Amino acid sequence: MYPSIRKKVAKIFKSELVSHTSAKFMPNLAQLNAALHDLPDPETCSELRFKCPLKINKQIKHIEFKRIRVRRGSKRPYRWIYQGKILIRNQDI
Repeated sequence: MYPSIRKKVAKIFKSELVSHTSAKFMPNLAQLNAALHDLPDPETCSELRFKCPLKINKQIKHIEFKRIRVRRGSKRPYRWIYQGKILIRNQDI
């Protein structure tokens, strides 16, 4: 691999690593419910992913949802799916 290409590839991986480590936020149930109110209609939205911003401890954190198609009998409507982990506290139960 050429040195210039190697540097570009390393830069891409480094930026992915930085974005992944900054995205290590684990929402609790109340925060996830708050983000659900900001989701657009999946049938009319053209974006495949949607990040909902939440203000937590004077910082902005994001919860990311993915738009997928599900099979409902003969129909195939779009739905939002959250694929992260969620923290469930005793007070949430």
